[in-house]
Amino acid sequence: MNNRFIVLAIGLLGVGALIIVISSFLNRNQYLTVSFSPIKGSSVSIREDGGEVLSTNIKPNERTSYRRGTYIITATGENIQKETIKVDLKDKEQKVFIPISLKEAILEEEKPKVESKIREGLTSAYPSAAEMYNIMVSLHKNGEWATAYLISKKRHSNSDSLYAVLRNDSDKWTVVASPARTISTREYPNIPYEVLRGTLP
Repeated sequence: MNNRFIVLAIGLLGVGALIIVISSFLNRNQYLTVSFSPIKGSSVSIREDGGEVLSTNIKPNERTSYRRGTYIITATGENIQKETIKVDLKDKEQKVFIPISLKEAILEEEKPKVESKIREGLTSAYPSAAEMYNIMVSLHKNGEWATAYLISKKRHSNSDSLYAVLRNDSDKWTVVASPARTISTREYPNIPYEVLRGTLP
């Protein structure tokens, strides 16, 4: 009888220890790094999915420990285009990126003020661009970046449509990514993702 009691007690202790280990593993924290390029008036917050806000002022590229679970990261601001991403923080450390830009309506409002200078910056570097292509311009990020979409003027032409990226430096627009069919972060790591996604077909 005593032996059976001892075996039962040992078994219960083993199950209890296993539950503690599993609970400890599930509740163990995990690291999360949120990368972004802030602009004036922007803020990035994080909250538990369906739960409370944990921070309203995340710093870019700051490595922070959170309890395992699902989180919602939001970029917002008075004139900022709202962006939201969901992150499952489980057994692996997570590194995520959230884009930050001014609202589209604000960028469109600013475009007529600078469009001629953007075209001038493109054609000064590529004089034949205006003759060969119709040029469509878009502003990105905080209005200091622009993409130019070059569409061949020749009907039934086999010429590819091209993209170029320009940046405003001291009120002068300069080409920072030459006209090409595609422009990638691998080729131009210093151009923000928010700008390069404007070159996607």
